[in-house]
Formats: sequence, structure tokens, C-alpha cells
Amino acid sequence: MKTICTGLFFVVLFASCYEKQEGCLDLQASNFDVAADRPCADCCTYPSLQLSPLHSVIPSDQPDTSFAFSYDSAYAVAPFNQDSFRFQSIFFYLYDFRLKGPEGTLEVSDEFSWYDATGEKHTGKDDYLLIDAGSSSRRTIGELHRAGTFDSLIFYIGLPEEIRQADITRMPSGHPLDFRSDSLNWEAGMGYIPLRVALYRDAAQVQDSTVLRIFEPVRISLSANGGAFEVVPGADAVLKLQLNYLAWLEGADLRNDTPEALEERIRQQLPASFSWE
Repeated sequence: MKTICTGLFFVVLFASCYEKQEGCLDLQASNFDVAADRPCADCCTYPSLQLSPLHSVIPSDQPDTSFAFSYDSAYAVAPFNQDSFRFQSIFFYLYDFRLKGPEGTLEVSDEFSWYDATGEKHTGKDDYLLIDAGSSSRRTIGELHRAGTFDSLIFYIGLPEEIRQADITRMPSGHPLDFRSDSLNWEAGMGYIPLRVALYRDAAQVQDSTVLRIFEPVRISLSANGGAFEVVPGADAVLKLQLNYLAWLEGADLRNDTPEALEERIRQQLPASFSWE
């Protein structure tokens, strides 16, 4: 009897001295703490959905061959293979990323505020990316608060109309929609330029470029090349997106087509120029 009482005394003493450990108890967080037994206040950090762009050109007569895109290279498109041209610059926006699969739809949770021309404040999803075809650096789309397996990716190239009418002077500093004089994402009298392509129609003549502007957003829907894309709890997920810039102008007569005809051709052929894994 004495031994039992002594044992109970130590159990009670230990329980009274034990202090619960505070930590992140969200399984989806990157800092989930398996040893914690009390949730913390706003201490959880979450993984991100990232985009790794692969800028390439794939000749129509070599569909299994991909070359790295370069502003310094001369290109030609069928059937006018004798006429070479150069790209001077390519800038465009991507937004509204959604992964879909048997378990539903996954999108980032980030939000931001912006103002329209009348000064009214708006809040919405923040997953805008400004892409320069000359840069392959990885971009962060936003935070992930859920995991799962997905087989399709949907996003838009361009900008929604309400954002195009936003007050650029009040955009958050450093945001992809902030004014950047070196990125050509905005022009006086036109506002935001959602997709801008400047090219030299004759690769040997690089003085005067033709500037093409696409304003209407284009929906892109892709299936994963590997069959499935897994988002693991607590880990960053990287979308590897390949772009084939020759597909934008396939069939175009670069020497004679009007800028309007080239713009329409690019808009029509954008969906076929992307692949994803």
C-alpha cells in the first residue's frame, strides 16, 4: 500500500510540473511541430506554390527538339523559313492559377488590395506574375494551405479588365503590378500592357522594331505531362512550365502581315504554346 501511494505521488507531481509546449499544429504548415500539444497564435508558416519557367523555341519540323530561347538569336517560322526575325523583348502577365484533380481545386490563399481610378479600394486573390522571356528565375505564386494530387493546371495569360483599370500609382511597392520603367508593363495613354512583344521583322535590320500588344486575357488549360502532380503537406510545390515562342507566330508572314494580324495570330495560338510537368 505504501509503494502504491508513493507511485501516485510522483505521477501527480510530474503532471503538476509539466508545462504544455506551444507550437504549430497545422499539418499543412512547413513548421508543423509534432512535439507541440498547444496551438500557437499565428506562428505557422506555409509552403509556397512556385513557377519555374522554361523559355524555349521548338521548330515545327523538329517537334521533339527544344532549344533555349534567346533575344540574341534569329528565328524563322514555317512556311516562311527563308525569312529570319528576332525578338527584341517579350513581357506578359500570368494570374489565377488553379490546380484541379479528383480531390477538388487548389489555389493560393494570398490577397492584396488595389484602388480603381475613382479611389475605391478592392481586395482580391494575389497570384500575379510578370514574366520576361529573358529570365528563367523561379517565381513564387503564393502560399499553399492544402495538399493533394492534381492532373490539370488552369491559369490566364494577360490581366483581367478590372486590374487593367487600376491606379498603378497606388500598387504595393515591389508588386508585379507596380510601375516598372524597365519592364514596359505600362504605357501612358494605354495603361497596363498585359502581353507585349517587340520584334525585328528582318533579323539583319535591328533599328526599328514592331511592337505587338495583346489586351484580352487568354485562358490556358494544361494536363500534367507526368500524369499527376503531387502537392506534399508542408513542402513547396514547383510548377515547371515550358513556353514555345515560335508557336506564337507559326504560319505568320513576318515581312508582310499587319501588326493587327500578328496580334490576332499570337492570341489564337497562345494555348498551344504551353506545356506543364
